Amino acid sequence: MLKPHSKDSVKTKVYASAVFLEHDDLFNRGSSSAGLLNIYRSHTIPHFNFSYGVLGFAGRYKEQTDIPLQFNHKSFNGFGFNGSTSYYTSTRKADWRLIGVDLVYTHESGNYLNYRRSIAGNVDVASSTQAGMFSYGIFSEVLIRQTTNFNFGFKLFVNKMTGRLVEKDDIRNTYGTTSSGGTVLFGYKMFTGYISSAASGDYSGGSVQVGLGYRF
Repeated sequence: MLKPHSKDSVKTKVYASAVFLEHDDLFNRGSSSAGLLNIYRSHTIPHFNFSYGVLGFAGRYKEQTDIPLQFNHKSFNGFGFNGSTSYYTSTRKADWRLIGVDLVYTHESGNYLNYRRSIAGNVDVASSTQAGMFSYGIFSEVLIRQTTNFNFGFKLFVNKMTGRLVEKDDIRNTYGTTSSGGTVLFGYKMFTGYISSAASGDYSGGSVQVGLGYRF
């Protein structure tokens, strides 16, 4: 979530971000592609930033192997709410957001969720049946305001996604998964482009997202 620089003349701004996401699972059996729209409001006050907003997403999961589970081209969509806050120190050009917290809740619908629920409990099948998911994470971020119109920055983060993978063999039940990664961003006037990548273990794999934000 983008936030005003402490040296900006306006400290409260509304943003809209359009994002394309690509994710490959840990075993290379399939991948998901999705688009996401996030609209949010951000504030910067002395030493603190905070943001809050709503989001919507839609996409599909595509099988990449000939395994017998028939989940080719299952679609998904949903909505959510997100928030972020951080503590920062500043120099003449840079805001270093030393420590921050991201929070996201999403609610999923679609035939991919219906399919996952239909196969839950089968032998040797790990499948998430929940529609709602909550994730939280910590981050450190630097934003450099090179000129009035140009800025750039980077972010390092660790996130925890909550929830339970359902499997008949209780020994392999697992709760949530953790991912870590980074983001690089470049802003010019009202527009900010960014690319982010993350990797995780457990039943997830790697993901990449490319986004463009607009400041109103």
